[in-house]
Amino acid sequence: MRQIFIILLFSSFFVSCTFTQEQKVNKLIKEEMNKTLVNIDSYDPVEMQIDSAFTPYDDPTFLNDLKEMGEESKSLFMMSKDAEWAKSMMDLYEEMNMPYYRNQYLKNKEEYDAFLKTMKDFQSKWEKRMLSYKPLFDKSPSFVGYKVRHKYRYVNDGYQTVFGNMLFIIDKDIKHVLFSCDLERA
Repeated sequence: MRQIFIILLFSSFFVSCTFTQEQKVNKLIKEEMNKTLVNIDSYDPVEMQIDSAFTPYDDPTFLNDLKEMGEESKSLFMMSKDAEWAKSMMDLYEEMNMPYYRNQYLKNKEEYDAFLKTMKDFQSKWEKRMLSYKPLFDKSPSFVGYKVRHKYRYVNDGYQTVFGNMLFIIDKDIKHVLFSCDLERA
């Protein structure tokens, strides 16, 4: 009887020493935040939502491509503002018959045409990428790991307390971060 009691005592001790899923995720995210935050001492987790991640929508390569395409579309948006300006200047200079204005018209036309070409290239690239994901979307969903939405508070370089909001995709074994994205900047 005494031996059984001792065995139960030691086994309950060892079982209680294992980390829960949430503790493992917290540790992994804290390690990841150590890599990105300047003032890690001010890091204060506020909220964490853990959910299962399934392909195709939570696939890290798909999410990385979406992130990259989002960054490209932001730069394309900035280029569109310049293209609008070039187009309006083309309209202005088109009516005038002096050589200076003709040169200005041609310069703005080049800028506008370059934007149209970039836009066309972007659209074809986007369409090719989306078509390449069609087989991925046709498959049945499979478990990738966990997606974690993490809200935190920290002190930035300007000594202001600000909030951050990150999305993490973590592998099945909760050992590696497969994908991370700052949702405030996305």
